[in-house]
Amino acid sequence: MTTNKMTITRGLAELKLLDDRIFNAINETKFAVCVTKKTNYNINKNDFSSQVLAKQQSINDLINRREKIKAAIMKTNVSTMVKIGSKEMSIADAIEMKKTMQYKKSLLDTLRRQRQQVTQECENHKAKVKQAIDANITQICSRDVKPDPATIQDLTDMMWKNDPVEVYDPINLDKTIEALNTEIEEFNLNVDFALSEINSLTSIDI
Repeated sequence: MTTNKMTITRGLAELKLLDDRIFNAINETKFAVCVTKKTNYNINKNDFSSQVLAKQQSINDLINRREKIKAAIMKTNVSTMVKIGSKEMSIADAIEMKKTMQYKKSLLDTLRRQRQQVTQECENHKAKVKQAIDANITQICSRDVKPDPATIQDLTDMMWKNDPVEVYDPINLDKTIEALNTEIEEFNLNVDFALSEINSLTSIDI
């Protein structure tokens, strides 16, 4: 049995072409017809049968060709290593990692959004407490007796103590966001180029 060699790049291009040819052949082929005295009466049964059988064989040949190329690429992807940024992995793992990065990007967006939301909530609360403190100080200063600075400070401390604000951040959002963003950027910056390069250098047997 003879085998032909081609690069993964050529194999991927042929897969795309085969997909189009298979779908077109299936959609354009009429595998059966209803014949009456008024419809399709001019179709020769033997000719029609020969054409359909030939078309079916052609479609099956295209499908089998696609299966062989796809299987060869998948087999090679598992055993061929590629370096993505600072990490080395198989082509198969790199392809799967592209999907994983979509989840990590979603996580990153959520972390950023929640950090902004929590920060804004805290700032709004602080502003509300500060406004209340200022209102109390204004009321004290409106009296005839000059307020004692220590009294004002005690009032301020008490109001902050009675209405505190705190952020619970068990994963250290700033650090987590920075690390996750670096990981995603490094991978996305290198993955397509690295895969394109290795695919053009790696051969498969068909």
